[in-house]
Parts: sequence; structure tokens; C-alpha cells
Amino acid sequence: MFYRFLSSLRANAPLAGLVGLVALATLVTATTVEVPRTTNRVVADGQVGESEWAGALTFPSEGQPLSRWQHDGALLAIATSVPNSLTFATVCLLRGDTVSVLHASAAVGSAAYGRAGPSTWTRVRPFTFRRIDTPVARDSVLASDGWVASLQPGTSIWREHLLRMATNDTLRLAIGRPTPFGAGPASALGPDDDCQSPRFALGDAPATATFRVAEWVDVRLR
Repeated sequence: MFYRFLSSLRANAPLAGLVGLVALATLVTATTVEVPRTTNRVVADGQVGESEWAGALTFPSEGQPLSRWQHDGALLAIATSVPNSLTFATVCLLRGDTVSVLHASAAVGSAAYGRAGPSTWTRVRPFTFRRIDTPVARDSVLASDGWVASLQPGTSIWREHLLRMATNDTLRLAIGRPTPFGAGPASALGPDDDCQSPRFALGDAPATATFRVAEWVDVRLR
């Protein structure tokens, strides 16, 4: 059934292919997402209110919102739904020849990888973690690191990420939904793409990783 779903998505590319990637299917090549602009202020607190996310680009999965995307001209905001408190949302970003892995649990932290081959990447920076227990700390991390996320695990089914991004910039990214015990349900990524690795869910960055960046999404702000 799942493979018939993938075939139907590819037959209706590019729009259906885009939905397939964010709605947890597999793409052969990268697809471009054009994210709408909002005047709403998004706070990375895990609480996804309808007024806060009104007008966002929303990708459904089996009738339920899976992810929402919007920007305010300076920040790309992504809300990713998860089935339970043990599922994380790992955001992997490609800029040049560097992949940054953004992890949020009781703190937020990032690790970096440099390209060693078409899909092979070598760690150049292990995870460094920052506490964001207060709004002031959250704003400080966003200003200094260029991103912040809602803390997890928690009671909310949403994981929110804010990423600094200029309107003329293009960013390639992937979202994994791992648990500490394995890849999350119905992952969009191939079985060997480490953006969904449980090691990242545990805040552990292995020395080498496989990232199939050709299958990730190119994000543009409109």
C-alpha cells in the first residue's frame, strides 16, 4: 500500500512529490517548497495555536496535519507533529558542504558534518547544548545561533523550530522523526538517511553519518 502511495506521488509531481516528502514519503530528487509569509509572531513553545499558524502551508497525512510552514521575512517557522512524547523532530540543514543537525530535548543543541562523499559525511563538530528555560534564554539562543526549537519531550504533539533565513536565501533541509529506539513512524527519509537516526534523538552525534541530501527539500520564502 505504501509503495502504491509513493508511485502515485511521483506520477503527480511536483506538487504531490512535495507533499510526499513532508508527508513522509520518499523522493528521488529534491523538491522546492515555497513558504508563505505571515504577520503572526510564532513562539517556539510547542503550542501550535490556530491563530498563530493561520495561513501556514500545511501538509496533511491521513486527514491530520503533519507539518506547518510559514515565515515572517526573517524566520522560517516549522511545526512538526509527532505521535507521542518519545518521538523527536530532528531538523537537518544543508548549507554549502556542511550539514547541521538540530536537536531539541531538555536543551537545544547542534552538530555539524562535512561532506566526505556523495552521501557520506564526517562529523566536524559534536553536539553543543544550550538551556532555554526562559523566554530571554530562548531569544538569546536564536540571536546567537540562528535557530531555536521547543523543548521536548513534553505533552504537546507539536515540535516547533525557528530558523534564521533571509527572503532571498534557499535552504535545503530534511525533518526526521526518530525515537530513542528507532526511526519514527512512516519516515519521509530513506531507511539509511541518518537524519532519522535514534542516536540523534539521544543527542549523540556519530563520527560518520549518511545524509541523502539530493532527496531533501529546497525551501524558499515567498
